[in-house]
Amino acid sequence: MDKVMVHHLANGVMYRFEKFRLYHKEFLGIDLTESELADLADQFSHLVLDKVVAAPYVQGAYEFLSEYHNFYDFFLCRHAGT
Repeated sequence: MDKVMVHHLANGVMYRFEKFRLYHKEFLGIDLTESELADLADQFSHLVLDKVVAAPYVQGAYEFLSEYHNFYDFFLCRHAGT
């Protein structure tokens, strides 16, 4: 299995900035500047957003939200390590 995937699966709650810095240093021998790190994080965010927008709806989710949006308070949450 790829080194990055092995590390990610074992350390999923690690912040992406820490992972980018670690992977570049340990696996590529590159010390990232703060600017390079920010650029990588920005690129990553755009890639993730594009994939989320392009992903198919979860079957039944739209219907559930349409039916119950007036009965429940819905919130979106994200994991602190992402």
